[in-house]
Amino acid sequence: MVKGQNRHFNLKERKQGTVLLSKPNRSHLQFMASFAASSSLFSSISLRTQVKPSPSHCRCISFNNNDKQTNQQKGLGLWGEKAGKRESFSQTSAVRHLTGSLTSAEGLRFAIVVARFNEIVTRTLLEGALDTFKRYSVKEEDIDVVWVPGSFEIGLVAEKLGKSRKYQAVLCIGAVIRGDTSHYDAVANSAASGVLSAGLSSGVPCIFGVLTCDDMDQAIFRPFALNRAGGKAGNKGSETALTAIEMASLFEHHLKYWRDFSFEFVGQELAESGLLELPFPTSKPGAEDSLSVAAIVFGDQSPQSRLYPLTKRRSEAAVPIAGNYRLVDAVLSNCINSNITKIYALTQFNSTSLNSHIARAYSGARLSKDGFVEVIAAYQSPDDNGWFQGTADAIRRCLWVLEEYPVDEFLILPGHHLYRMDYQKLIDAHRRSKAHITVSLFSTAKNEDLGFGIFKLNAQNAVLGFRENEEDSNHHFQANKHDGDEFPSMGIYVINRDVMRMLLTEAFPNVNDLKSHVIPGAISLGMKINGYLFDGYWEDMRSIEAYYRANMETIRRANAMYNFYDRDSPLYTLPRHLPPTLVRDAVITDSIIGDGCILSKCRIKGTVVGIRTRIGDNAVVEDSVIMGSDTYDHNGTSDGEATGIPIGIGDGSHIRKAIIDKHARIGKNVMIINKDNVQEGNREANGYIISGGIIVVIRSAMIPDGTIL
Repeated sequence: MVKGQNRHFNLKERKQGTVLLSKPNRSHLQFMASFAASSSLFSSISLRTQVKPSPSHCRCISFNNNDKQTNQQKGLGLWGEKAGKRESFSQTSAVRHLTGSLTSAEGLRFAIVVARFNEIVTRTLLEGALDTFKRYSVKEEDIDVVWVPGSFEIGLVAEKLGKSRKYQAVLCIGAVIRGDTSHYDAVANSAASGVLSAGLSSGVPCIFGVLTCDDMDQAIFRPFALNRAGGKAGNKGSETALTAIEMASLFEHHLKYWRDFSFEFVGQELAESGLLELPFPTSKPGAEDSLSVAAIVFGDQSPQSRLYPLTKRRSEAAVPIAGNYRLVDAVLSNCINSNITKIYALTQFNSTSLNSHIARAYSGARLSKDGFVEVIAAYQSPDDNGWFQGTADAIRRCLWVLEEYPVDEFLILPGHHLYRMDYQKLIDAHRRSKAHITVSLFSTAKNEDLGFGIFKLNAQNAVLGFRENEEDSNHHFQANKHDGDEFPSMGIYVINRDVMRMLLTEAFPNVNDLKSHVIPGAISLGMKINGYLFDGYWEDMRSIEAYYRANMETIRRANAMYNFYDRDSPLYTLPRHLPPTLVRDAVITDSIIGDGCILSKCRIKGTVVGIRTRIGDNAVVEDSVIMGSDTYDHNGTSDGEATGIPIGIGDGSHIRKAIIDKHARIGKNVMIINKDNVQEGNREANGYIISGGIIVVIRSAMIPDGTIL
């Protein structure tokens, strides 16, 4: 079954390089003609449609450029077959011809690459092209002219312009004069092959308009020189413009689907069905395709963390979650489960804990032969003697490392969000749309700024505009006047490799932030930016309350929100080889208990208990997050000094709706219950703060016996 644009083909059988389709109609023929015409790779494949039993209904399309005589006689290698006899397409009324139009130039955009060498000639050719565009209603604002030194450089620039996806055709204008060029043949052949290569590589028509003459006198004074291609246009440049309009119209109105669609995926379906043999290797749109993507994970994006004081000694991505894990584990596991195995973690603020965790947990864990998770910590060098100034600055300064492997796209990810996403679907959507940048948007929170800005989309999910918040008017664009839906950004971007380098080193070499500067700048440049709507569970940990709520969800709705027990998409972390948890006559309900805990005769309800947690006799812990410890401490010593209070929760203590950070020492008979119902309070000097009514005991804090909070 071949599917595309609501066209379905039932492939019945395979017979000597042909594909037989049942019940063909005109759209089928147009579809298959587009399929073959869009790629020279199918020059040796015959695609036929057949209906039985009536011979008069039989339609056949063959794409076989190996039969030169047939090609010349029938045109474009297309021939019809009726009642067992070949007939020309011109004699078969059922066949639909696909042609470009000279009257459909409105809305098409063109680039003209002009060689400055022999400018006295090339400028005349350029004027002819511009006059022709004007006669055929192409607006001046839809034409860009790019001057290059000579004909050698035309192909290179044409390819870049074609790949930008801003133009429907690229004109290549130059002049090679035998009299003033010692290597005439080399220049002429190079110009021709360069333009041909540019078109094949970019998928955009690149029209060869390089004039070749024996001498300058012939080029300038003889009337046939600038008109020597025939009476079609009256000028070589004019003829190039006419050809460009016709080809642009053909591609835009008939072949656009195949230009914008990844036909390798359809080829894979056909090959796997055994109905079509392709003359090129196929790959699944999963494992192999994802090898051309590298992920860039930011462990921290700002020193002003919203999870303070949990980030007083660690970055946001290193904050523990659900007993055994850290927030970064969710993001890195998404990468691994999506077959993205080239992962860079860029870190700077409070990064010691995060760097250690990533290095120990992901050294070769389920990665491919060439896979890796590499930590790139902020650094200073003779050329860059400051720290990373933002996400854009960090990527720019690390390009020399990030571009070490030949990848096509970079996947930009915040490292402190909790969600499960198949990034391969995001990447496939990016490639299908031929976008320069794709932004992942949270579809269930319209018009709400979650910290990464709000994007406005049209019905095709193309970005119309961007704003950071209601008060910020710096990033409102004219496109915002159009109707469209607004969705908050998740801070996740897919950016083409060449586009990212251009934006960071050429267009905006001095900006520091992706969200606030680079992405809005790309919109202002007219780049194609698409949105990808995500409707699953996503928690961006934008506050202490959000972090607390995410932990509580792991207890009460393990299968509803974020499922830590998903067999198909497991969550990876550091294997610690701890002993099983020891429970001594404790009563535990609706809770998660980490490894290596020692729980005496206590009562635990609705609580996340982290690794190596010690809870004493008669203690009560309710609706809380206990992060545990990195070490065991039974003697009550801290930094070599005897404190009398060991790490953990002492006998008879009562804790309710609190977050106890690692290595905290809670004495005996302590009450952490927010008895006065305080919503906000900074008691950091006393070892705790209150945020949203939640008491947060700071890492390594000591709460003396009998304290009431």
